[in-house]
Parts: sequence; structure tokens; C-alpha cells
Amino acid sequence: MRASVHVDLPQFRTKRELEEYVNSKGWPIDVRGTRGENDEECVGTIYDISNKERLGSDCNAQIKAMVDGVASLLTYRNNVSVEIL
Repeated sequence: MRASVHVDLPQFRTKRELEEYVNSKGWPIDVRGTRGENDEECVGTIYDISNKERLGSDCNAQIKAMVDGVASLLTYRNNVSVEIL
């Protein structure tokens, strides 16, 4: 199962920049463009965030991974926004 959500993350100008940040944290989430898996382009700074593990893992764990990853990204976004202001 793949659970995903679109999130606006203006701190990350490119998909690659966001992927590098997610990988550096070791979070079990994938970053995609808003138009699907092979989409390198994103609509502004809106990204599709989904769980990384699919086959062979529990549906509840998959959803939790996506929710936790998005929550962490939103916390980062909000903290950085406060620092900029």
C-alpha cells in the first residue's frame, strides 16, 4: 500500500534537495513530484510524500511512517519559517 500527501515545503527549492535531507535523517519516506513517480518537476515547492516500504510490511506501519515523516517535515518547515522571520 502507498499512502501519500502533498506538502508545501518552501525551504527546499528542488526535489533533490528534499530527498537528500530526508535521506540524511534516515526517514522511511519517499519524495516524488506532484505528478507521479517519474516526475522530476514539482509544482512550486509542493512535493508528494509517501511511505517507502510497501510489500511485506504492515499497513498500519506504512501509514504511520508516512504520517511521522510528514509531521517531521512540517515541524522543520515551521521552525525554519520562525527563524527567517
